[in-house]
Amino acid sequence: MRLAAGLFDAALLACLDAVVIALTLRLAELDLQSLGLLPVAPLAGFLILLNGGYVVVLIRAGGQTFGKMAFGVRVVDRAGHPVTTSVAVVRALGYLVSVLPLGLGVVLMFLDTERRALHDRLAGTRVLMVPK
Repeated sequence: MRLAAGLFDAALLACLDAVVIALTLRLAELDLQSLGLLPVAPLAGFLILLNGGYVVVLIRAGGQTFGKMAFGVRVVDRAGHPVTTSVAVVRALGYLVSVLPLGLGVVLMFLDTERRALHDRLAGTRVLMVPK
């Protein structure tokens, strides 16, 4: 369920990023072939803040992104309580550490008895199934 939730969120964020890029091109009166003319650093910075904000705000607000809601899982701290803002930020940054080296940090989820990935270990969180 966690993997499906993550893929759902990745697809949602990819669509959102595509809309932002399309609107940016439109505002700049450029076509898709002119994508290379957009300044990379500000656009990448905005998309990183947008995507990170999505994860941090939703995990902090209720322990669930839209993908986690759709697949019935919730992030909590080690004691089972809702996560704080700082924990949500550490978890989001830790997720980058988990996926960037070929997703090896996520693979831990399949090897760990508690199903905790690297970003869960770094942030002191765990993911629970939500009772239906």
